[in-house]
Amino acid sequence: GEASMQLAIRLISSKYPSIVPIRCIAHLLNLITSDIIKIKFAKNILSKCQVIIKHFRTVYRAGAIFKEELIEQLIIGGGLKSSYKSRWSTAWDCTDSILRCELIIKAAIDNHPKLFKKTEIIKIISDRQFWINVEQLHKVLEAPKQAITSVESKTATLASIFVDLLKMANAIKKLPSIQNLEFKRLCINIYNRRWAEFDIDLFLLGYFFHPYFRFLPGVFCRVCHTALSIWLKMDGGKYSSTQLLSQMTSYKQYEDPYDISFDLYSSSVQNWWMTIDQRNNHIQKLALKILAILNYINQEISDEDLENTIADIIYAMFTETELFNNEEDEQELENLLSNNNIDNAFSNTDIMLENIIDITSIIDNLELEHEFEEEVDHGTTNFDIDAMLDNANLE
Repeated sequence: GEASMQLAIRLISSKYPSIVPIRCIAHLLNLITSDIIKIKFAKNILSKCQVIIKHFRTVYRAGAIFKEELIEQLIIGGGLKSSYKSRWSTAWDCTDSILRCELIIKAAIDNHPKLFKKTEIIKIISDRQFWINVEQLHKVLEAPKQAITSVESKTATLASIFVDLLKMANAIKKLPSIQNLEFKRLCINIYNRRWAEFDIDLFLLGYFFHPYFRFLPGVFCRVCHTALSIWLKMDGGKYSSTQLLSQMTSYKQYEDPYDISFDLYSSSVQNWWMTIDQRNNHIQKLALKILAILNYINQEISDEDLENTIADIIYAMFTETELFNNEEDEQELENLLSNNNIDNAFSNTDIMLENIIDITSIIDNLELEHEFEEEVDHGTTNFDIDAMLDNANLE
């Protein structure tokens, strides 16, 4: 249970200070998406998709015509794919296949109407709102699908999945309020509930250490607190922490030697940090360790969308409010959870597990070579981080 997991985390962290507890974002995405496809709207859309798929699979002549068109038009991605309750990722596969094969499906019905006479599929396909709904559900499921696919291929990093979490937030926020308002409201409610379980301090630090993003307005003190906490676990002390804090301030303000330009699409973050040459280079050491975990910036989300989403996150953290604001839609939908039994879905969901990641062991894979290793007097480890930050008068 949750209590046992928290106790295990405290015991491990106490005995092995270099181990930092980090929530698994992939699991968070899994929980969010599993809840979303339980919404009545999503279940209805997937059910209609299954009607279409079943017809082409069970009616031999219809299936043969579909395959001929599929081969002739060289549709990338293959044919129709079913959705299975045991795996939410198949819901995206299902909606994706329906959208990819839309023209083939419609052409088959137009050219061979007798094969579809008196079937439910005619009513479904002729409804333009059905295709709009499929597209909306597809967009919401796309970000977690990409994240989980990345995890399965063992190419993901914490940052890449975190960006997918931001992309999912953007997808939900961009759902039209005029159509399917209830679906949007329920998705927001689900995202907010799961968001409350998640701590992003380490991920904010990773973004801070990315030279392209660097500055996160309003959270610098919080980022510094996370940095110093990790620095102590890396055998840092009061003296070196003071120096690290000063270096982070200079880095935030683009002062020398941190005023080097960075190209998001062609530069390497690690190489950029390797160009920073100074005595007691604590910030470089910490940044390279953190970026060994958070070394991925997803280019499929626009800079503006990413910055806006992060701004929303920062505001939610400081005001202790939900990430999304639902007040604007209150008059249009009085009861967010009515007719969907969404509370039952939440009560049956297991509490998110914790992933324990040893920073030291991960960093062993990063080759950071120095011809001469400088001996540093870190100072005592017995000091108050909060007091140090207060004395620094950080903005």
